[in-house]
This record gives sequence, structure tokens and C-alpha cells, in this order.
Amino acid sequence: MSRRSEGERAALRARSIGMLFQSGNLVDHLTVEQNVQLAQRLAGPVERAAARDLLESVGLGDRAASTPPTLSGGEAARAGLAVALATTRR
Repeated sequence: MSRRSEGERAALRARSIGMLFQSGNLVDHLTVEQNVQLAQRLAGPVERAAARDLLESVGLGDRAASTPPTLSGGEAARAGLAVALATTRR
């Protein structure tokens, strides 16, 4: 890694590493599903699960159309996890 250019390292991080923050990693005016899709778009072209499938896997399938301010603390944490997992290959 250290011998790669910064651009190559950034692209590798975007495609392979998901970040889970305690708070602040969700865009409030987007739905939970749109937050997952945004993370996927920012990571670029990689093979990945559908956003709805990721939300189902963390127990938020029924909250996909909700915005972050309407989520409980636990739901927000799980939404953040789905966003972090959004860039990983399956």
C-alpha cells in the first residue's frame, strides 16, 4: 500500500473499507435507503448487494423510506452499519 499513489490508495479504501461512525454518518434529508445508495455511488463501480437487501440484513427493511432524524438510536446505529457495509463486495 505505501508504494501506491495517493489516488490508488483512496480508490482502494473507497472500494474495500467501510467506516462506521458513532454518529454523523447519515445525511439527514435523505432516506435510509438513499444513504446506502449514496455510499455505493461514492465507492464507484464494484459488485455489491442491493441497498434494500443490506437494510433487510440489519433489520431495517421496514424503515428504508425513513429519514435519519426519525430513527431511534439503535436504528440509526444499524443504518450506519448498512452504510459502512454498502461498499463491501459480496
